[in-house]
Amino acid sequence: MENFNGILDFLKKLKKNNDREWFNDNKKEFESARDQFIGFLGYLIGQIEMFDKNIVGVDPKKSMYRIYRDTRFSKDKTPYKSHFGGYICAGGRASGNPGYYVHIEPDGNSIIGGGLYHPMPDVLAKVRQEIDYNGGKLMEIMNNDSFKKR
Repeated sequence: MENFNGILDFLKKLKKNNDREWFNDNKKEFESARDQFIGFLGYLIGQIEMFDKNIVGVDPKKSMYRIYRDTRFSKDKTPYKSHFGGYICAGGRASGNPGYYVHIEPDGNSIIGGGLYHPMPDVLAKVRQEIDYNGGKLMEIMNNDSFKKR
């Protein structure tokens, strides 16, 4: 797996020059960074498939979020996100299935996590029920030093 210098360099520049003219002038650099991120998602999918058979065959291109921001209801009117993000799960990003979120951003703001975002009410009820039934086991996992952030 190659390093993230191309991605991070582009995102740093984008954060300082977040306007359409600059973005259009640097479209090739964006495409290169985007392709590198898609490659990273593909690598992650291959690694995750080893322990989570639900994501076998997930397309990394369809796992990536777009870089264009929806500014209609936002106070921040910058047209582009200053990070690359992706969600790896069975059925695609909008499926409502649990999965793995990937966020690459300069200055130490990158994360990889797992979970369930904005579940439907029936799914949320089932998750809450399982937490209630297995709360002791959940607390044991969460209190384990290997689980906690270092």
